[in-house]
Amino acid sequence: LIRANPDQVRQYEEALATNIVSLMRSCPQEAVSTRKELLVSTRHILATDFKKGFFRHVDAMLDERILVGHLRSSAEQRSLSPLGYSTLADLIHHVRSRLSPAQMSRVVRIYSRVLHDVSMNMPLSMKITAVKLLLHLVDQIFNNKDPNPQVGRDLLNRILAAFVQKFTVIKGRVPALMEVVEKEIEEQKVINGASDSEEKKTRSPPAYGVLNADGDVYDGSITSSPTATLRDIQSLLRPMLHGIRTIIWCINGYGHQREKERKKSISAGEEQFPLPAFVTTKENDEVNSAMLKMTFGERELVHEYIMSGLPCLKVFLLNVDPDKEESLASSKSSPSMLRKEMIDAFAASFTFFDSFNFRRVIAPNLPFFMNEMDKDEDMVGIFRALLLSSGKSVSYEFSEVLVTFLMENISDVGIYDAVDAESKQPVKLSIRSRNMSKLFNLAFASLTKYPKNEAALLPHLQKLIIECSRRSMKEPAVLLPGPYLNLLRSMFRIITSGKFEASYKELIPLIPTILNGFYRIYNATDDEALRFMIVELILTVPSRLSVLLPHLPLLVNIIIPALQSCQGELVNLGLRTLEFWVDNLHPDFLFPIIAHHRATLCQLMVSLTNHLQPAPYPYGLLCLRLLGKLGGKNRLFLQEIMSLDDEQSDSIPPGNSSLAIHCEWDKASSDIEQPASFSLQLPLERAVEALRCVAKSPTYVSGDATSLLPLHVSDQDMYVQRLFTEKAEMLDLNSFASELMQQTKLDQVTSAFAVIRAALASVLDVPTDN
Repeated sequence: LIRANPDQVRQYEEALATNIVSLMRSCPQEAVSTRKELLVSTRHILATDFKKGFFRHVDAMLDERILVGHLRSSAEQRSLSPLGYSTLADLIHHVRSRLSPAQMSRVVRIYSRVLHDVSMNMPLSMKITAVKLLLHLVDQIFNNKDPNPQVGRDLLNRILAAFVQKFTVIKGRVPALMEVVEKEIEEQKVINGASDSEEKKTRSPPAYGVLNADGDVYDGSITSSPTATLRDIQSLLRPMLHGIRTIIWCINGYGHQREKERKKSISAGEEQFPLPAFVTTKENDEVNSAMLKMTFGERELVHEYIMSGLPCLKVFLLNVDPDKEESLASSKSSPSMLRKEMIDAFAASFTFFDSFNFRRVIAPNLPFFMNEMDKDEDMVGIFRALLLSSGKSVSYEFSEVLVTFLMENISDVGIYDAVDAESKQPVKLSIRSRNMSKLFNLAFASLTKYPKNEAALLPHLQKLIIECSRRSMKEPAVLLPGPYLNLLRSMFRIITSGKFEASYKELIPLIPTILNGFYRIYNATDDEALRFMIVELILTVPSRLSVLLPHLPLLVNIIIPALQSCQGELVNLGLRTLEFWVDNLHPDFLFPIIAHHRATLCQLMVSLTNHLQPAPYPYGLLCLRLLGKLGGKNRLFLQEIMSLDDEQSDSIPPGNSSLAIHCEWDKASSDIEQPASFSLQLPLERAVEALRCVAKSPTYVSGDATSLLPLHVSDQDMYVQRLFTEKAEMLDLNSFASELMQQTKLDQVTSAFAVIRAALASVLDVPTDN
């Protein structure tokens, strides 16, 4: 009738609503069906344009004695509760902007009880409606116009307390629920894995106790399955997790909002919120607490929310699809998008605190966060959200709190929980150790996005490096490089890439200790992985080049194994570092350091030459550009002697005739039994070294051609006789010594050429007489 003839019924809009409310008031308590019809009719009217007639009857509808009656002992009477509360929710949804603080208080009381109602006649949909209705009131409470600001603050606290208490109730039931659901998943795996289809049909469903959305266990008479119960709890927790973020924001900004509106009204020339005569902002503690950011009681509520809400996130481990029950078996393989969303929503609840309240809420609860993270590694998303996605202000505060906590428990980074039965050595890091490393890495990564966080790390920087260096050497040798060296590598990479000047200055006193200590470790170990780690740490130590100049010879010795390594990142680091030196240092300063030792120069240039490869080799062009910047100085190593590397030396058999002389004993000249033959290795290195020394001598080419003849034994006797027969005053000792040394050099060169000639003749199979 209303929908068909709206114009004719319009004049009876107020009377219609008034009569319906009167009928509810006068309806006998036993007439359950009549009251039910009235409630259904009211819901239909509230869905039309005639709902405005009920707006002035909100007080009557908020009276539960009128809405659902006095007696609710029978099941039929109790069934009126969901219908009555849903009808009232529809009405409040339309008039929420007109509600007075007293009416909002009654709404909060009614629907808080609905949220905590554990009776079986209260469906989950009604609880979700209660949550949403309370959240819709939050904005109205935040902008209320009551003269006493404490009224709105108390309503917000009551809503927050109702939600937190619900989390506390669900928290105690989550382990039992998850156990039941796990059993159902295992049963489903068995059913899905059965080969006989008839066996699937005849197999009965598991008879587990079922939990409702409030976590109460029943004896199995309820038809809903544990999977459906889990899905219901997820549906209930989602709006609560998102809503608490809004409630905390309103509580934290309530005083500022009231003060802003007060100043606005004063500037307009009239007091919009006049305080009663019995209330003064100076003497009344209630008003003073309403204008604070966060009170002690509110911080306690947030603490309870952390202790109860975090364990409740476990229900999102399983992504339950209502259309595909078979998805349960694989739902735990990876965290779902829903779970990530809920973890982010939980973390976002703490992003609205000021510095004072943030530290007092988060810092005492960090051990609890760590314990929960040890049980579920996905909880690292809370730390990630607060450090990387919460804004620079919250990120700085959390970074300072977190780094302080991590430094107090840095010994947990090296905890091992698996031990080899034979060697009794630890072989696996514990979960706590891995989580501590993750949190350190997140704290370092936040420096890249929020450079202001450097101030949070700066007071702990020296201690962190000293502790990691000291503890890394106490780890089992089989597990090196361990977690402490990995922490140092992550920190060095972040600080070096970000150009953090304050950190550079903080580390200046430690640079000699870091470089010399790591270099000693490099020389003392044969473990390839550890040596590569040490090389990377030395090359990425956070410091300006001017501070590293006194240690440049050490760095040159370290850059060679970096270029010789097979790890792409290490090769790239070595090339970039060497190019940085060439670009920023004068050649007359840099090249003498590189060429100070012949072996160092040769190894460096050979390592660079090995990387001169065409595309698709990634470092060929970079190496070519680097050699070009050397300006031809790289060719000076061509006159140096390059020794064979280990692989080439090992490939030559020890008895190779090309590098050895075969000798045989004359058995007739000796009575002692000895091997018939033996070999003498040709002193090629000594021969080449002799030729090199002579080639570098500036006086070798002096004199005529006759002075270049070999020095024979008879000539040596002549020099000896001359030394002892000539008078001392007639003998020029300097000229005599110079001439003798020159002849000795020539004799050594002749012998060296003879050795090399014999080796080449043997290799090329050429007769030595030719």
